[in-house]
Amino acid sequence: MIPLLASLLLVTTRPAVSQVILVEKAYEYVQKKEFGKAREAIDLAAANESTALDARTWYLRGYIYKELYKANPATGGELRAAALEYLGKSAQLDTSLAYRKDGQAVTRYLVVTFYNEASGDLNRQAFDKALTGFRNYLQARSGEPPDNAYATALYYAGYTSLLMGNQSGARQYYEQALRLNYRNSSLYSDLTSIYEAAGQDSLAAGTIRAGRQQFPGDTVLRITEINLLLSQKNYRRVEAIVEEYLALYPANVEVMLVAGTVYERISQGDSLSRESYFNKRKEIYRRVLSTYPDNFSANYNLGITLYNRAVDLIKAQQYDLDIVLLYEILEKVSGLFREAKPYVEKAYRLSPGNLNAMRALEGIYYNLNEKEKSRQIRATINEMK
Repeated sequence: MIPLLASLLLVTTRPAVSQVILVEKAYEYVQKKEFGKAREAIDLAAANESTALDARTWYLRGYIYKELYKANPATGGELRAAALEYLGKSAQLDTSLAYRKDGQAVTRYLVVTFYNEASGDLNRQAFDKALTGFRNYLQARSGEPPDNAYATALYYAGYTSLLMGNQSGARQYYEQALRLNYRNSSLYSDLTSIYEAAGQDSLAAGTIRAGRQQFPGDTVLRITEINLLLSQKNYRRVEAIVEEYLALYPANVEVMLVAGTVYERISQGDSLSRESYFNKRKEIYRRVLSTYPDNFSANYNLGITLYNRAVDLIKAQQYDLDIVLLYEILEKVSGLFREAKPYVEKAYRLSPGNLNAMRALEGIYYNLNEKEKSRQIRATINEMK
């Protein structure tokens, strides 16, 4: 017969033993990949005080919930959150660091899923979900030393914010990425534009200068620098940069189009050189069209350059002008409209809904006395309002 004291001891220890058995049972189910049954067992073990303070219980629970999340990530957000919570609790209880390495590996896997899902959402243009995912990734890693992966997530959180029209949010993320020396030319380009929009020209200039030093051959950064100088009306400096870049990359369409814009801006501020820059604009757009005849911007810009030149000549007429001279000017004006016509028509065919092209075409038809075509374009414009 068992002594009374021993009997009492046996009775009082059975619950603790049974809970330990539940942990072992959960582990057996894990080995068999029966994670639903493993969850039932580990949830019971975690609810009992005899195993609730055991780091192994919470590590195993986190691992099981991770596997359940893996089975259905599209709807497993709560499982992932629970897994991270349980793994965090295991780390707190694990004074001997017995589960540290494995726990960190499982945690890293789960944290990376935030980033991967956010990247997929960004590619699908689901910007709200993407930004939430990047934020979750950054939050989950907030206790770790930042590395390049962290800086990359900061950049994409900023990029997503910018796509959503949130420049202040984009700025915060971009500046953090920049402080971590994240190397991406678009970071410098976007941040320069944000500073410029905020009227912080010195910050914009310093950022684009740093970007150009980091990525001296980057076309986007060069064009961002050109646009910044254009906004500051530093036309001569811009022209020198454009000419230098055209010499290096004579077939770069984007640079040629920017050159056309630069020549226009210079001609607007320098009446003495207007004719010279008018000719330079025509030449540069024709260069684009010689290689890319279906480029909308080159067709439209060449057409509108000729159109505006004709309008300027009309506006400059004097009422007491000699009739012979007046006739010559009107002939020149008509010639410019005729020259502009095929380019604007091509632009309209390439982009039928472009209002600027339609308005220019309406004016060309009207001035060439093609009244029916002008009325048709006007009717189309009115229908779009």
